Amino acid sequence: MLSERAYARFCTQLVVCLVLTTTAVPAMAEQNLETGRNIVSRKLDSVASYIDRFFDDPVERTDSAGTLLRVRQRVTTSRHDETEFKTRVSARLYLPNLSNRFSLAFRGDDRLEPVGDGGEEQAIDGLHDATGTPAVSLNYQPLARRYFSSNLSLGYRLKSNRFYTGARLRYRYPMSTNWRFQAVQRLRAYSDSEIDADLRFDFDRTIGERQLFRQQVLLQWRDADDEIDDLRTTITSSFVSQLSQASALRFDWVNQFEPNSELKSSSLNFRYRRTVGYDWLFFEVAPRLSFEKEHDWSADPGLQLSLEVVFNRNAIPVGLD
Repeated sequence: MLSERAYARFCTQLVVCLVLTTTAVPAMAEQNLETGRNIVSRKLDSVASYIDRFFDDPVERTDSAGTLLRVRQRVTTSRHDETEFKTRVSARLYLPNLSNRFSLAFRGDDRLEPVGDGGEEQAIDGLHDATGTPAVSLNYQPLARRYFSSNLSLGYRLKSNRFYTGARLRYRYPMSTNWRFQAVQRLRAYSDSEIDADLRFDFDRTIGERQLFRQQVLLQWRDADDEIDDLRTTITSSFVSQLSQASALRFDWVNQFEPNSELKSSSLNFRYRRTVGYDWLFFEVAPRLSFEKEHDWSADPGLQLSLEVVFNRNAIPVGLD
C-alpha cells in the first residue's frame, strides 16, 4: 500500500490542478492575453509550436487538434548496446458526437519524456514499468486556450493489465517578446495503487526568425510498494533551427540524475529531420555521443535512423509564415 505521505501529496496536487483548471489560471491567462506584450509574443508562440509539432513534442501532440495517425519505424545502434528495430504506432480519434472536447487515443506512452534521443523512445530506465507499454484512453479537454489547457483521461495499460485515471495541465506565460515560460504537470493513479507524476518547466527564447533555444527541467516522481518517493531529474539544453520549408536541425545536451542527485548520464544528441516528398512522410537521422555512469563514463557513440508517417486531419504546417 502507498504511504500516507505519498497519498496526501497526490491528493494535494490533484486538488491544486482542479482549482487551477476552473478558476485562477484561466482568468489570469485571459487577462494576460489582452496585454501588448503577449500580442507581440505571438511570433515566439508560432516558432515554438511549429518546432514542437515538427519534432513531435508530447505536450504539443496532446494539445493539437484533429484526428491523428502516426507510424514510426526506427533502428538504433551504439557501441554499448545492440542494434534495435522498433515500430511505434499512435492514434487519436476525435469524437464529435460527444463534442470536440472528447477524443479516443492509442499510444505507446504519453509521459513527459526527456528529449534528445528520438523523442518518446527515450525514457529513464527503470523508473516506470509502464514506459513503452501501449495504452488506450478516453480523454476530455475541459479547457484549451492559448496560455492554458487541461486534459483529463481514463485509460487502460494493455501489457501491465491495469486501469488508470489522470490529469494534465499546461500553462504558458510570455515573459518578454523573446522569452516564454511553460509549465506542464501530469498526474496519474493506477488501479494497482501506484501513483506517478511528471513536472516539466521550459524556458524558450527565439533567436532570429527561425531558431529557438530551450532550457528544460523535467521532474519524474513515482510511488509504488517497492519504490517510494523515486524522484528523477533531467536537465536539457536545446537549440533548434528550421533550415528550410521542409527540414530542421536540433541539438540537445541531456543530463539525467539519480534520485540521490548523482549524475546518471550525459549525452550530446543531434537530430536532422525533414519531409520526404510529402508533408506526411518524415525521415530523421540522429547521431549521438553519450557518457553513462554504468559504463564508467566511457564514450558511447550511437546512431538512430527513423522513417515516420503522419496523417493528420489538420495537417502539420510545412514551414513558418
